[in-house]
Amino acid sequence: MAKKALLIGINASPGAPLRGCLNDVEDWHRVLTSVGKYNPDNVRVAADERATTQGIRDRMAWLREGMVGAGDEVIFCYSGHGSQVRDRGPQDELADHMDEILCPVDLDWNTKVITDDDLGDWLKTFPAGVKVTLILDCCHSGTGTRDLRPPVENPHYKASKFLLPPIDIELRAEGLKQNKDVHTTKLGHGVVRRVKAWRDLRKAVVQPKGWSWFGWGTPKPKPKPKPVPAPQPVVPALNHVLIGGCRSDQTSADAFINSRYNGALTRFVINEIAKGAGRSVADIGNAARAAILSAGYTQEAQVEGPANLLNAPMFS
Repeated sequence: MAKKALLIGINASPGAPLRGCLNDVEDWHRVLTSVGKYNPDNVRVAADERATTQGIRDRMAWLREGMVGAGDEVIFCYSGHGSQVRDRGPQDELADHMDEILCPVDLDWNTKVITDDDLGDWLKTFPAGVKVTLILDCCHSGTGTRDLRPPVENPHYKASKFLLPPIDIELRAEGLKQNKDVHTTKLGHGVVRRVKAWRDLRKAVVQPKGWSWFGWGTPKPKPKPKPVPAPQPVVPALNHVLIGGCRSDQTSADAFINSRYNGALTRFVINEIAKGAGRSVADIGNAARAAILSAGYTQEAQVEGPANLLNAPMFS
C-alpha cells in the first residue's frame, strides 16, 4: 500500500504576501507523519520560491508515480492565493465561463498557472481504486482565494487569499456581459462573475383566445410527444474528495488564530482531526465548516466527493 502527499505553501506571493501558508504546510506535515502514519520520505513540500509552476507540476507527477489501485492513498494540500480567469480553452466552463486557478509563485496569468482543468486532467491519470484527497485552502476552492488586505500585526488580522488579476486578464471576461441571458457582478476593479438571470427565463406566456371544446376561452394545448432521451455519456466514477476553504464565489481567510498565523480552513480541519482518530472525511470537513462559521468567518468550507470516500476514514 503506497501513501504519498504533496504540501504546497506560498506566503511570498509577489505584491500580495500572506502570513499563514508556511505554517499550514508545517502543521499538515506533522499531522500526516503522526496521525496519518505517512513516511516522511513520502511527503514532499514546495514552499515559496520553490513553488513554481514547473516545480508544482513535477511534484504532482511524482505524486502519481507508484499508484496502482485499491489501498493506495494520495493527499494534495495547497495553501496560498487562488483566483479566477476567463476560460479560453475548448472545454469552456458551463456554469460561469471562468477557470478557478491556483497561483504559483511565478504566476504570469497565462502559461504559468495551475487551473482547475489541470487538476481535473491530473486526477484522471490515477488508476481506479486510488484514494485522492484534495485540501485547497485558497479562494474559489469550492470547485477548486483568500481576500487580500495588507498584513497587520494584530490579533484581528485577516487577509484574503484572493489574488486580483491584471486588468488585461480581467477584461477577457467582459464578453460575458454581452449575453442577454446573464447578468454579471464585479469584484475588485473588474473581476466578472457570471450569474444566470433565471427570472428572465420565466416570463409568463399569454395564450391567445380561441374556440375550445367548451366554447370560447383559452384552448388547452395539444400534448406534445415525449422526446426520445439522448444517450447519456458514461461518466467515470470519481476517485477523489475535496475539502475546499470556501464556495467557488467566496474568499478564504489567512488569519491570526490562537497567537499564530494559519489559513482558517487548515486550522479548523486539523483541530477536528486532533479530536479523535477514525473519523470520516465528511465528519471532519462538515465539523470544520461549522466551526469556521461559528468563529465569525463568512467562508463556507466545501466537502465534495463520492459517498464511499466521504464516509471513509480521513487516513487509511
